[in-house]
Amino acid sequence: MIHLAKIIGKYTKYSLFQEPFFDSKKRPDYITFNTSFGVTFATFICYDIYFKQPQTDLLKEKIQHFVYPTDWVNIPPVLTSIAVQRGWAYTNHVNLIAPSLGRTVKISSSGSGIYSASNVLTYFFNYKKNQTKTIIADLPKELPKRKSTIKTKKSSESSSTKNKEPQEVYPSFKSFLPEKCIIPNPPGSKVPYLDATCKAFQPKAGTKGSVSIKNNGITCNYQFSVLSNTVRNAIFIFLAYKGPTGFVESLDLFIQGCFLMTCFPIDLSTLDPESSSSSNQQKEVLCNIGAYPGGARGVVFDQIKISAEFLNQSSLLPLPIATYRDDQLFDDSELDFNYLDTLKLTTKKELLTLGIYATELYN
Repeated sequence: MIHLAKIIGKYTKYSLFQEPFFDSKKRPDYITFNTSFGVTFATFICYDIYFKQPQTDLLKEKIQHFVYPTDWVNIPPVLTSIAVQRGWAYTNHVNLIAPSLGRTVKISSSGSGIYSASNVLTYFFNYKKNQTKTIIADLPKELPKRKSTIKTKKSSESSSTKNKEPQEVYPSFKSFLPEKCIIPNPPGSKVPYLDATCKAFQPKAGTKGSVSIKNNGITCNYQFSVLSNTVRNAIFIFLAYKGPTGFVESLDLFIQGCFLMTCFPIDLSTLDPESSSSSNQQKEVLCNIGAYPGGARGVVFDQIKISAEFLNQSSLLPLPIATYRDDQLFDDSELDFNYLDTLKLTTKKELLTLGIYATELYN
């Protein structure tokens, strides 16, 4: 780190991401540096963000300001640079300055941002063309207290909904919608696909409902309301997954997650009730959730609530993810996260992905 033409801090990356040409350190560095304007920063690099150290001990020291350089490998629609950056700053209630190298024209490496807790101050996601851009924002020296309006399930029930059974997701579609989603990983991954549990559906304007799904011991609960849909073949999936991401040989990442996201089926006949190939025996759908440009344009969920029941909660780092059309980030005013297991979105934008996922912290 350079400040006023002087080197004020050095840090060596601890958690390597497919980088056999580097030696892995036995212990992480815990680096902080002071500035002339009275703020102490800490730093770590790229893939370090998903592991216990050095971030845990730095946060215990009440560090509120972080510089986080990356050369991120984007795996849409969940593990994209700006979504991860924003989620980490939100959960940990800190300032985060995240410059990315963005060295390729492809989407695989791009995305920089400046965040103050839940607030997205500015970001740049240059996946359409190879660009360099300087982003600037004013960060507060002292952060306000955490805020969330989400209460316990019992106290948050209103009198108008307390005694009503929520509508199940499109009962007439149950005969042909799959219960198992096969989510392909990027080429070359050691695990070719993620074996997730899902419920897929085609949004209809005015529909309200709820759904609950399980995968490997976790439970994901959803409540939703569809405001509008102008896309005939738009498909979304409620998805639960617990297991390895499977795309890293040297240091794998295990996650637990509950998501609502767009689905681009390889074979649309699996979701077509008029198709001769669909039947009650249809069990799987190949879902290309990483297709671009992102999002089912024209589909607006005006309200969604996701509650996650994860395993070993005390050892997890829960992160919210909320993106709309072309991987843009929802505003702070549209999101409410209780920093643990419940996320609520109120919006009039076209949804791409909403969810809570937790990395299983270890080093």
